[in-house]
Amino acid sequence: MDKAYILPRTSTAGLIVLIFAAVAVLIARAYHNTIHAAKSVLKWMKTAHNFTPLENDDDPIILKGYQYVTLCIVCSALCVLLSIQV
Repeated sequence: MDKAYILPRTSTAGLIVLIFAAVAVLIARAYHNTIHAAKSVLKWMKTAHNFTPLENDDDPIILKGYQYVTLCIVCSALCVLLSIQV
């Protein structure tokens, strides 16, 4: 192994720089993936979706993503309120 990056004589400062570089790359990738996921979610929230159980339904239920999420939040809150015992 003539061309190893970490040699037995590698200094502590060199190892710290290598570790910080690896952490910086990981943070940059995490930031990129987070931005990409947020853009995908916003795109899904703005588009209309067909939520009918049957394909041949004459009156389909078409909701945008934010309407569907709001409906889920309201139903969840209602379930929590109804499950409280006095």
